[in-house]
Amino acid sequence: MPRLLIVCLTTLFATSAQARLGENQIQHEQRYGRAAEDAKASVTQQPDCIKTYRFQGWRLVVTFRRTLAEKIEYWKSVPSDQEVAAILSAESGGGQWRALAHGHWINSNGRSVQRDSMRVTAKSAREVAREQAEEAARKRPKPAPAF
Repeated sequence: MPRLLIVCLTTLFATSAQARLGENQIQHEQRYGRAAEDAKASVTQQPDCIKTYRFQGWRLVVTFRRTLAEKIEYWKSVPSDQEVAAILSAESGGGQWRALAHGHWINSNGRSVQRDSMRVTAKSAREVAREQAEEAARKRPKPAPAF
């Protein structure tokens, strides 16, 4: 019985340690240090904001909506395949990644990761849906003005 409990707790902590999307600002501060925008602020939690963190040679630009991370841009000059694989692992959220095209993956839980030359962008399922709704609204024909 104690062995089963240890396995369950280890699995729980390993899973939560890898979930970056969906974390709040305090969890990001604990993981990456204080955000550049918060260097002189006493209050670090804001409901909707973008914060920049520096971590092990990376610049992370995190979009928070309702205080939770919905989009993370990992910036570094030419991220290696191993670094991209580490990001995919960290941002899996318990789902499985499937490659859609070179440098673009979709997760079974709706998350998305896209890689370009200097950036890897991870988005939550909620952020993907929000962006798709915005794009659909932009493409809708505008009503003619009533003269």
